[in-house]
Amino acid sequence: MNSRMLTILLPILFLTFLLLLFLLLLLHRRTRRTRSSDLDSGDIHISIQSSPSTLNLESEVFPAVHSTNTHIQSSSSSSSSSSEFDHDVFLSFRGDDTRKSFTDHLYYALNKKGINTFRDAEILIKGEAIKQRLEKAIERSKFAVVILSKHYADSKWCLDELAHIIKCKEEKELKVYPVFYDVEPSEVRNQTGKFGDAFARHAANLERTRKLENWRSALKKIAGLAGWDLCGR
Repeated sequence: MNSRMLTILLPILFLTFLLLLFLLLLLHRRTRRTRSSDLDSGDIHISIQSSPSTLNLESEVFPAVHSTNTHIQSSSSSSSSSSEFDHDVFLSFRGDDTRKSFTDHLYYALNKKGINTFRDAEILIKGEAIKQRLEKAIERSKFAVVILSKHYADSKWCLDELAHIIKCKEEKELKVYPVFYDVEPSEVRNQTGKFGDAFARHAANLERTRKLENWRSALKKIAGLAGWDLCGR
């Protein structure tokens, strides 16, 4: 696909992605406000299909969100209020790959629509430990969108961030969605291609094998989640 065609398709993908997140946030807020367990997700008709590997988000994401919210509502009479959260969306990405392209456009588009989005640029408080600041931002976000690009696994920071995102998904009901940006989900899941090269370097330079296994586990789990496959677009 030539660069002109890519320039035409990417804005469409951005808008589709934006609309989906916006509707997810509306669903989330509606269930918290009404405390209803019978939200009818059938009224929403969004389906993204482009290849056999691309997930049907209408049939897989929305029921999952509904099920998760219903579980939260029914599990406690004092469910958390929106004041628990500082951000609607946390963006995890490899800066060298997408900061000035995909991530930049997505960040501004989300915020323009009133969706409070966190990314690690100019927001970090001077003097505060960066890792602790990022972990706190993840914990106080409703959603995490992980943009998995070719050199994502090159960064130990990104891998630590991803491991914490998966931990919060499992322990705090954080909703996580991957974007496979110019990489195949299988490369992420099995650590092949650029991801395999990165892990070979990490294995040679890292003494703590447990950390390495935590990273592998996080990548395998994120690759198995419903998300967006933008490889080759």
